[in-house]
Amino acid sequence: MEDTEVLRSKNHPSSVAALKTFPAIGKCAAIATFRKNAGAAKKLLANLEVSSIIISNGIDSKLHLLALAKKEKDRL
Repeated sequence: MEDTEVLRSKNHPSSVAALKTFPAIGKCAAIATFRKNAGAAKKLLANLEVSSIIISNGIDSKLHLLALAKKEKDRL
C-alpha cells in the first residue's frame, strides 16, 4: 500500500525507476560469492595437525617443512 500523504516537490516524478547502481550491486555480490567459494577449496591445517606431520615425517628444520609443503602442493 502506497502512502498517499507523502510530501513531494513540484517536479518529483510519480514513480521512480530502479537505481542505476543495482547492476553494480549484483556484480559485487557475484564476486563476493566467487571469492567465498574459491577460498573454501583451500584447507588450513590446525597447529596439532602440523605438529603431527612434522613428527611423522621426521622434519628437523623449517626448510624441510617448506619442501614437504611444496611437494604436497605440486601433488595436488
